[in-house]
Amino acid sequence: MIYDGADGAPSLIPMYLPHGNKGNIIITSRNGALMKFTLNCGTEVTQMKDDEARLLLVKAGGFDEKTVDEEHCKEIVSKLHCIPLAVHMAGAYMQATQCSCVQYLELLTTVFKRLLDKKHTEVSDYGHTTYATWELSMQNIQSRVNDKQHPGAQVAIQILDTVAFLHHLDVPLEVFKRAAKSHMVKDTLQPELLPLGLSGHWDQFLFNQGIQELQNFSLIKKDLFEDKLSIHPLVQRWVRDRLSDIDAKQKFEETRFILCCSVDPENRLSDYSMLNDDNTSNDDTYWLALSPHLKANDECGRRNKLQDLKVKAWELNNIGIVFQTAGFHADAEQHFQKALQWSIQLGLDQSEVLTYMHNLAKIYLAHGRHSKVEKLFKELVESNKLKLDYGNPYTPSLMDMLGKFYQHQCRSDKAEKLYKKAVEECKQRLGNDHPHTLVLMNNLASTYQHQGRWNESEKILQVVVESDKLKLGDNHPETLTAMNNLALAYQHQGRLDESEKVLEVVVESSKPKLGPDHPLTLTYMNNLAYTYECKGRWVESERLYKMIIESKKSTLGHDHPDTLTSLNNLAGMYKDQGRGDKVRALLKEHGSSNLSFAELMLL
Repeated sequence: MIYDGADGAPSLIPMYLPHGNKGNIIITSRNGALMKFTLNCGTEVTQMKDDEARLLLVKAGGFDEKTVDEEHCKEIVSKLHCIPLAVHMAGAYMQATQCSCVQYLELLTTVFKRLLDKKHTEVSDYGHTTYATWELSMQNIQSRVNDKQHPGAQVAIQILDTVAFLHHLDVPLEVFKRAAKSHMVKDTLQPELLPLGLSGHWDQFLFNQGIQELQNFSLIKKDLFEDKLSIHPLVQRWVRDRLSDIDAKQKFEETRFILCCSVDPENRLSDYSMLNDDNTSNDDTYWLALSPHLKANDECGRRNKLQDLKVKAWELNNIGIVFQTAGFHADAEQHFQKALQWSIQLGLDQSEVLTYMHNLAKIYLAHGRHSKVEKLFKELVESNKLKLDYGNPYTPSLMDMLGKFYQHQCRSDKAEKLYKKAVEECKQRLGNDHPHTLVLMNNLASTYQHQGRWNESEKILQVVVESDKLKLGDNHPETLTAMNNLALAYQHQGRLDESEKVLEVVVESSKPKLGPDHPLTLTYMNNLAYTYECKGRWVESERLYKMIIESKKSTLGHDHPDTLTSLNNLAGMYKDQGRGDKVRALLKEHGSSNLSFAELMLL
């Protein structure tokens, strides 16, 4: 006995099952919940393979397998994503109209929706076209919207309209929950976009009901192990095609709004103790998962001419942050530039403008475009278009970027003047021990070190270290950075015992806090190794240098400049000891295949 297309409620099936334990019953359904009637031993029919789809097209089109246009057949089934009904209808249409594969491909490009819609059922004995079949499912869901027995019907439609404008694979369900918690949803009076309960908060039960409705009709597929869902590309296109131009534009903008609401830059973890094992925060991990969907949303808007030139500056900024995290720096820069430009044109709050300026400057600095940072600073700050707010957390970071630019240009006097003014401003407005004040004091001390003014640097750093310990704790990354800088001041004044004592604490604190392979941990280890070297404690120095080299090899690679620099440090120590055999052994192991290392050793 066969029950074909059993898409009704699971409770209906037992009514039609015969009694007894003889014979076989086959049930075909899009609803995976019916698997329970087979003791979970059913089989999922996966997507048709390319060769199978091509063969179906050839047979449905009545083509001769020996003379059929293979390449264009493959292209047709690829554009139809191997959906059996769509492929069958394509072949039937070509047979009925005597249309060639090339001509059908042209039609797919120009009138895709009409080909898959309900107007060509006469070419096949199947009752419905591909789009019409899905439309029946949608009508079924829509009919349940006001039915209290199906509270998830309206949510199902919302979810489907959203994922239609994302990448079709691995949509993190977290995007909906994060967006629902955003103040932007309520502030912009658009809570209806998400499943919120009567209290106005996220309703997980209602959301699950919506997912279940879509799964019952096989419109989406949810990952069993991760909170992600996927949708077939052709189903995605059908959802978009069934919308009017006005509705499609609205749904596109709403999807972008939900994506951007799910990104909260202010909530990004700054506490290093909350980092994951790979030194990324939970937000970073989420943003990486979100990036292909922002890309797809952007591409969908461009392709279908749905983009609104009045996109909000905060949305552009949030998109830029995600792209920056994912390594799409050119895209990030473009979005930050637009966010900054529009925030100035619209006369937005100065703190908001400062935020966008900071993010753009950070991109410039990361790619060594230091002059761009100075130009940006002159255009906005020195021209009085923007007043620096030292209470804004981005102000010290901006000062740091500009100061590093001046140091990079060997203009340490300019950096000193910048930091002195910033420190005084912070002390007056925020207090001597405010974190922003301490960051800028640390930067001023670093500038003094670049100038060789180690004694002045030491005096400032002693204050910074003590204040950081009281405010942030002994093991906070800012505290460890200040302690490292203080140790360098001791080191360059010949006070090696004091330098060693501080650096040993820094290294031991950094390993559990940041990780043994973190770049800062390795920097602190290198400084300690050099201190040991200066004191003639060769064995301890050699051990640390080797640990650093092995770590950099595994994380950066054998030929990375940082790895080569560490190799050079070890070789330099051997050379100072007169251990030419060790230098030659290093050169044989690393230098013969890498001229850069050999050149470094000659410096």
